[in-house]
Amino acid sequence: MIDPKIVLATVFILYGIGMYCLMKRRDLIRLLIGLTILMDASNLSFIFFSSIKVPGYVDPLPQSLVAMIIVIDGCIIMIGLAISLLIYHKYGSVDIEKLKRLRW
Repeated sequence: MIDPKIVLATVFILYGIGMYCLMKRRDLIRLLIGLTILMDASNLSFIFFSSIKVPGYVDPLPQSLVAMIIVIDGCIIMIGLAISLLIYHKYGSVDIEKLKRLRW
């Protein structure tokens, strides 16, 4: 079995990268990538904590929930990419700071 410290360190690194992408990047595509990294980190931690109770046994409920979360994450990213493509075609940029100035 993998050492829990390694898995938790990986989860925290992924959370850190995802939060950095959400806080510092001002591009819609990079924000969507950061959101995907956060979802992957939460899925990894969910599977890890579900398998830690009994060694060698993994509960099927968290695995099915993670499969559903992966599908929902894919749909969210697909819709976000479609919206950012439409924004790029209409305004010529996907920079959030430039799009904020387009308010009424």
